[in-house]
Amino acid sequence: DLVKVAKRIIIPELAAGIDRQESITGGSFPSLEPATVKYKSKNGLSEKILIAKGKLRRSFIYRKQGENTVIVYINDERKDIGKYLQVDGVGKKKKHFNFFGISKIMEANAIELMKNIIRGRISAKQ
Repeated sequence: DLVKVAKRIIIPELAAGIDRQESITGGSFPSLEPATVKYKSKNGLSEKILIAKGKLRRSFIYRKQGENTVIVYINDERKDIGKYLQVDGVGKKKKHFNFFGISKIMEANAIELMKNIIRGRISAKQ
């Protein structure tokens, strides 16, 4: 059931947050520096924040670890850039792009999914 939470809620919402340009903590991502906007425009890349070719938003994966644990993480190809963007900070101002983690919306949706699964199992036993 935790795999369902990862596949149906966490991973799609992480990608959707990037598409919506929203931080998992609420609000928008920091704006891009003018040099970044110019670079992206010159190279035909998306002008959206955290999207150049879409690799980061497609990099979220999960693995089951034991009976009661599912780990959601960024694949090897993008994990270093993910750390740089969210933890280390970007540029002279060390801007942080909080795109990875569990938002309150994800938490509420995960709880609702699990409640529905439990209700379904209870109904099936009656």
